Amino acid sequence: MVINNFIGLNVRKRANYLCEYCHSPERSNATPFTIDHLIPQSLGGSDDLSNLALACHRCNQRRYNFTSGIDPQTQTEVSLFNPRYHHWSEHFIWTKDGLNIIGTGVGT
Repeated sequence: MVINNFIGLNVRKRANYLCEYCHSPERSNATPFTIDHLIPQSLGGSDDLSNLALACHRCNQRRYNFTSGIDPQTQTEVSLFNPRYHHWSEHFIWTKDGLNIIGTGVGT
């Protein structure tokens, strides 16, 4: 389903025009960011505003339709970061040179 312009604008404003996964600014990209479904439509997710997130193309492609992944340290299944439930600054930090994002090791 196509997200209409009104809903897309509301998602962008709520995200402060930043990718909700990596915090890259949309204005620094050549193409507009995508509207991602936190619970993918293929898994029954809706187009409700609470299920939508602004995502850069790279984050959206990497997340695909996954909602969980395997923690490499514990080998257990964990929920992926969800901007509606988690605080970005508790889970990630940018390196001092601003080139990479590091996970803080704080789980869900």
